[in-house]
Amino acid sequence: MLAQGLLGFQYEQDRSSGGLTSLAGLPLYLDLTQASGLRSIIHMIKSQMLPVPLIEFTRADIVRSGICGMWVRAFDEANL
Repeated sequence: MLAQGLLGFQYEQDRSSGGLTSLAGLPLYLDLTQASGLRSIIHMIKSQMLPVPLIEFTRADIVRSGICGMWVRAFDEANL
C-alpha cells in the first residue's frame, strides 16, 4: 500500500478480482512525480543542459542479500 500524506488525496487498494487495468500504476506514478518535484527537477536539468552522470555497477558491487545477487546475475546473463 502507498504511504499516505504526500498527495492531496488517498489511494485505496482495489480488492476486486478483475486484475489491473491497462493503465496499471501510471496515474499513481504521474501524481507522485508532480508531488515529489521530480518533474520540476527534470525540467531544470533539460532547460539548463546540466550534465547527468551515469554510474554503472557490476556484480562485484552487490552487497545486499543473496536473492538480490541472483536477480542481478539473471538480468546480466539475459543481457537485459
